[in-house]
Amino acid sequence: MEKYKIKVITLLRRQDRRDKLEQQQLFKDVLFEYVIGINGREYELTDFDKKFIEGNTYGEYDIHIPSLVAANYTHLNLLEECSNQGLPYFIFEDDVKQLKDFPIEKIERISKRKNIDYYWLMPDNSSILAYVIWPKGAKKIIDHVTSTAKLSRGLDWQIFDMKKSLLLRGDQLDISYFDQTPGKDSDITTIENYDISSNK
Repeated sequence: MEKYKIKVITLLRRQDRRDKLEQQQLFKDVLFEYVIGINGREYELTDFDKKFIEGNTYGEYDIHIPSLVAANYTHLNLLEECSNQGLPYFIFEDDVKQLKDFPIEKIERISKRKNIDYYWLMPDNSSILAYVIWPKGAKKIIDHVTSTAKLSRGLDWQIFDMKKSLLLRGDQLDISYFDQTPGKDSDITTIENYDISSNK
């Protein structure tokens, strides 16, 4: 009987990332499933999307907005799936980098936690690179984002704000086991780093 699920968000074109990920200790030791994300390079913003992100400041950072929206929707889709399950989801993005071994025993202990909505795997960080979410927490995030906050800020910051205001109850690791290397290899990047025509 499953006690938890481990999901890794990736894009079809990022075999390079999957190759690196599968060489890391955690992903050698556990069973996990790839989730193919929405490809922001091909995503065209709808009128609904434009309304959903109204009030954002993404343009100030010259971010390729369809990629940001697509990435956020991919996480929201996973949260929706989790909310309909009876299991916590360990969610990772495919460019996660392990800083040290993360024993299976630690995963087991985290998954057995009760009465929490989330467990953050990157302590004191807004990033949604690596986190654990329980069905109740997933539902809270979906309800808050779809009915109140929208994506006027990125999903990472919306969740971070919910944690700070105690709309979500949870815990986090004491030290960092995971990180990522930001830069031009990001799938959410500035327009100048894309060799495509941006959908403004």
